[in-house]
Amino acid sequence: MTLSWSTAFFPSAGVYTVYHTNKDNKSIIEVTSDGVTKMQTEKYEYHSYPYNSTHISFEIKNVSLEDAGYYAGGVTSE
Repeated sequence: MTLSWSTAFFPSAGVYTVYHTNKDNKSIIEVTSDGVTKMQTEKYEYHSYPYNSTHISFEIKNVSLEDAGYYAGGVTSE
């Protein structure tokens, strides 16, 4: 499954984090303007290029019931 959305901005300094929220917020991908850092598992693959694009796209591999919930991104989990 591939998920994507557009964001109003991408921080030029700092980290943009993709979160999965079900019972709690957990960071699954952290992206900097230099490239992807910290993919939490091999289950996820970041597709957006350039890495500082405001169009966020990533893949969830082998989708299961544990992947249900909400996905969002930003500089904080709020």
